Amino acid sequence: MRIFYSTLILLVSYNNIFSYADSNLQIDKSHIISIDTTAKVGHTMLTDSLAVKDSLLQKVRVDTLLPLQYNGLIRNYQHGVVIKKDEINQLDYRYTGNIFSGLPFGYLKNLGWLGQPNEIILYGFGFGNISFLQDGIPINNRIQNSSDANQIQSEYIDSVEILPLPVGFFYETFNNSVVVNFITRDRISPRPYTRIRFYQAPEEEGFIDAVFSAYLMSRLNLSFEITNNTVDPGYENSNYSGWKASSKLHYMPYNWLNIIGSYSYVKSEVHLNGGVDYEWIKLNYPSNEISNTLYNSLEAPVIYTDKYQKKLQHNFELKILGKILEQSPTDLNIYYQQQLIEFRQNEKNDLITQGDIPSVFHDNKYNSFGVSLRQSLSLNLLQFDLLTNYENIKYTADVLKTNVTKSLFSLGGRAGISLLDGIINPSTFIKYLKYSGDSFFGWGTDINIKMTSNFSFYSGYSNYKKPLNIIEEQYIIPSTSSPAQNITTAQAAVKFLHDNIIAEASVFRFSNDNSLKPVIDKQNDSLIIDKVGFYNTERLDLTGINVSLSFKIWKILLTNNTSYYTFKDDAQKNSVPEFTSTGGIYFIDTLFNTNLKLKTGFNYYAYGMRDFAVYDFEKSISAKYYVDNITSIPVLINNEKSLPTFQVDFFLAGQIQKSAIVYFVFENLFDQKYYLVPYYPMFGRAIRFGLAWEFLD
Repeated sequence: MRIFYSTLILLVSYNNIFSYADSNLQIDKSHIISIDTTAKVGHTMLTDSLAVKDSLLQKVRVDTLLPLQYNGLIRNYQHGVVIKKDEINQLDYRYTGNIFSGLPFGYLKNLGWLGQPNEIILYGFGFGNISFLQDGIPINNRIQNSSDANQIQSEYIDSVEILPLPVGFFYETFNNSVVVNFITRDRISPRPYTRIRFYQAPEEEGFIDAVFSAYLMSRLNLSFEITNNTVDPGYENSNYSGWKASSKLHYMPYNWLNIIGSYSYVKSEVHLNGGVDYEWIKLNYPSNEISNTLYNSLEAPVIYTDKYQKKLQHNFELKILGKILEQSPTDLNIYYQQQLIEFRQNEKNDLITQGDIPSVFHDNKYNSFGVSLRQSLSLNLLQFDLLTNYENIKYTADVLKTNVTKSLFSLGGRAGISLLDGIINPSTFIKYLKYSGDSFFGWGTDINIKMTSNFSFYSGYSNYKKPLNIIEEQYIIPSTSSPAQNITTAQAAVKFLHDNIIAEASVFRFSNDNSLKPVIDKQNDSLIIDKVGFYNTERLDLTGINVSLSFKIWKILLTNNTSYYTFKDDAQKNSVPEFTSTGGIYFIDTLFNTNLKLKTGFNYYAYGMRDFAVYDFEKSISAKYYVDNITSIPVLINNEKSLPTFQVDFFLAGQIQKSAIVYFVFENLFDQKYYLVPYYPMFGRAIRFGLAWEFLD
């Protein structure tokens, strides 16, 4: 942390330097602009041009700067979940993953401790089925086909998009069903900008983040961000430390052409104890002491005392934004990504406490080079989107049975029409994907209807084939009839907006003829061996219903977000909680002559019954089944289900003079003893506080 505080001192020094440089720039009136960063129109931003108004002076041509910015995947009339930075600032979040807990069909499989690779669930799906994009570029780990939200800088986010289920596969490279797009901050301001956020919590848990942005030259803007978060071990072998950094150069040679170069860096180490060894506690403690021991971090034994993984990531991107025609923005991306995960288990070969656990020394690395192009076009009533992607991936990973190089190419088009002055907006989309020599097709259609000024309706349907990722290819059982997954999705939603009410109801249907079922290949009488040995296939039919409500009465805000899931096959019923419900009741007001914007109240989190599951963190897979030694067929690891849980937190966020935000959270007010994933105990009663401060200079 000492290094980071030194960095903050340098930031302040740089801020003064760039402030001086900016004052020099003001001498040349042709370079002075005033930009309202909230006034986006298409790819442009509205500007105030300053000109010298004096008849005795020679007229000077004004250099009006109109930066182009990436605007995301969801148009303003289209259905989808979009959460902006201002909304995120008012949420109670430790890291990026917490943002999804309160979103429609969202759930975080929290493993209890900071830095753990928690599984984000959306529409009932998690690892291997969600594509995470950053400014439209895929950032999933190419070996695991998943992403760890600990690697995504929460303060770097400008907004988050979650696409409707029928449309998701169209906008990403690998035909994953669910797509999340993080739009990063690209602040263009004539004055240097700095933002600092930190928080402190129990177990020496700390987080600090610093953002800086300034002009290097009149048409060249630099921004960078540095993040550090750490936690000491509460339970044995649960510590985490992570550094993240990102930088962006935004060059604006013309108002119709911008070039953005960006780089991101991640270095982290997380220790993976596998949760509390509940079976050992049951064998060695009387029944009346089991619960107390389970939730006692000093006494509870853990499964793995020597297991961890280190990550090192480098991502480079060149984004070219063009707007030769006013209604035809172009987004061209060239990117290179490299990630290395050093996975270690029983590294010290401890025969006394870890004798049944095999030693693992795996280095799993990939290098990915890609090019993507999105060309949009609006012609009166017609809208078109053309997307094409190429990617080449080189795998050098010990977890794989063989190291290979794979390539993929996709081409898709979407056409829509606006009818009755924008009231009805239907569209149709098709996509072709060629991966590893095989072809995969998909198509879909949807419609957005603005029924009244308050009511809107959405409906969509799609059918597509999804290939197996590299892990699935090498671990699926040879007798599987078809390597492709045939997926059909449908969704309908209605939304109501009024002065003090936002209400939405949504239902989706998902089916997969060849859904993969990971199975632990049990090697001895202990389930300590948590490695997925192979995949079976089965048909999956899932239906989900969500109702979300935000209702303000006077200065009291009530929120609720509830999802319920049903499965055709009872054996699949609790792969996600039977229901999730989050929300709160808050007092919201502006006080002290508009100097303080206050939001304070109570958050609640309620989750239904859940199945027992084991995580294979190296492959990023959650498994419910293992091979029975007698019958040699997959059976449930544990027939017991986790009981429904409920937690209440006190939350306070106050924004002071639009420049500082103070956070205070009293977590788990009633000190509930529970876990979301067996057996990773959640935090008990605790206090967390923090501050975010931004300023121009």
